[in-house]
Amino acid sequence: MIRRKFVQLGTAAAAAALTQQARPAESLPVLPTTNPQAVALRYAADVAATPPEGYPAGSGQNCANCIHYRAVDAGFGTCALFPGYRVHAPGWCAGWVKQP
Repeated sequence: MIRRKFVQLGTAAAAAALTQQARPAESLPVLPTTNPQAVALRYAADVAATPPEGYPAGSGQNCANCIHYRAVDAGFGTCALFPGYRVHAPGWCAGWVKQP
């Protein structure tokens, strides 16, 4: 990942984390794949079923093992890159970063 893109994603994630809405995560709507940010980051709700362009095949990357993801239940969680929405655990986007 080039340095500029890393800084942009990091800044967006930090801003999103600070501006998260105060309502329970269970009541958040599911992120539509047509959302402009989802389109820009090539979000796929189920990366195994429909891997987007740029997905590193065989890597095992998905939302559930990304640093930006926080589980809400077995199938959904919140993501710092998509504030105000729930994302699918088996999803993926270009902002994926491995959990430490």
